[in-house]
Amino acid sequence: MNKLNSKELRIKIEELYLNSLGTSEPEHIVILDAIKSILGMDLENINLKLLNLFIEGFEKCEISYDSLEKYENIPEAISLYSLEKSLLDRDCDASIENAYYLSRVSDGMQVLEFLLEFSLKYCQNSYRYIWHIIRIQKFLNGKYMLESLNKSIYLILSEDFVNSFEIDHREVFWSSYLPLKFDEEDDFLLYYTIYKSDLIRGNTINGLIASRLLEGTVKKKEVALKVYDDQLKIGRHWILDYINNAEDEKIDFEVVTLLDNIRSCLMLSNSELEKKYLWTYLNNKLCN
Repeated sequence: MNKLNSKELRIKIEELYLNSLGTSEPEHIVILDAIKSILGMDLENINLKLLNLFIEGFEKCEISYDSLEKYENIPEAISLYSLEKSLLDRDCDASIENAYYLSRVSDGMQVLEFLLEFSLKYCQNSYRYIWHIIRIQKFLNGKYMLESLNKSIYLILSEDFVNSFEIDHREVFWSSYLPLKFDEEDDFLLYYTIYKSDLIRGNTINGLIASRLLEGTVKKKEVALKVYDDQLKIGRHWILDYINNAEDEKIDFEVVTLLDNIRSCLMLSNSELEKKYLWTYLNNKLCN
């Protein structure tokens, strides 16, 4: 592809998202969401370098879809508790059925947020992918909600459950975490983004993130600030400029995901000191 306007880009993202749901590798969802968000920073001048890179790699993937079941006679007592129980019982069919009923009687986005909450409580990895599913579903105004709910359930049930993280309602003071070096920086940036986002189930989700942070491994050495003047001057648009001007071999999907994580955190932060540490994370990573 050589050129797309904003409407054509949206249609292409929609097509690629549906295809991504049909692959066995959920990382495609993460990368597509990152590309969508970065390109959205300047819809008047869409650089298709990232999207073409994604399509080139994606064409090698096998895509398969499960047929969507439609259930009748919604139970009067259906609740999120019913979905939670079926997930804990590892009953995939019942989980999909319960999610379907809930999506008929409530906002499907709330059900997706519950699945994010469940994955933060009982799983190690699936919350990463469910978060990006939520972001793309917001972009698509809930289109493919059932497919997204089903994919989230499959991701959860593909994992072994861990001892549940307890909800910790203490406020997270991010300024005390940002100067420290984490073993898994990408996870930390994702926690920051989720915590700072406006979510229906945000109170419980934030409590689970606080619990994970308290149990996480932190290196005690503080990170020295490393920020460039042009980053402070033009803000997160620097990220788009970096991609547009970088040599192709310096841009891979790991870098794209990192850049989007930082972009998202910068957008949600209202602290100049936090932003300087976020830029520091990025600059140290890009220099490695």
